[in-house]
Amino acid sequence: MLPRFVDEVFLHPGEQDPVFRAATQAFAMPGVLDHTAIVVFHVDKLGNDIADQLTLSTPFLPWGLPLQPCKKCSTMLWVSCQGRKGPKPHEKMVTICCTMCKNWGISYRPTDAKVLQQDILDEKLYMRLTYLPGKGGGRLEWESM
Repeated sequence: MLPRFVDEVFLHPGEQDPVFRAATQAFAMPGVLDHTAIVVFHVDKLGNDIADQLTLSTPFLPWGLPLQPCKKCSTMLWVSCQGRKGPKPHEKMVTICCTMCKNWGISYRPTDAKVLQQDILDEKLYMRLTYLPGKGGGRLEWESM
């Protein structure tokens, strides 16, 4: 994958955001993102430093971000999306359940989360998240039902 990344950067230098595009082409695939997230640091058109993350969306990491601990029992280990799979591409919110204390809630999709690729057979979503300075982020809030 590293040779492909280098090829993508140097073979398409005039394209907008070539480093991020090359990282997406080389690493945004099931073999890599099923095991680890990839953070890409780059500069936007205005010269601002941006950090984007390529990640897999799962029931424990909806849209690629961990959930806050359960508001009732404070555990993080048993909180996940309802059902076996994570969010679907079109969903703007998911139902969350703490299987330890049976607390239910909902979590909303971050506005900057973009679907890069969907594995239809396994119903997996590969996401791009942008970390904006001063916006906090890194975790999904969930509201009790």
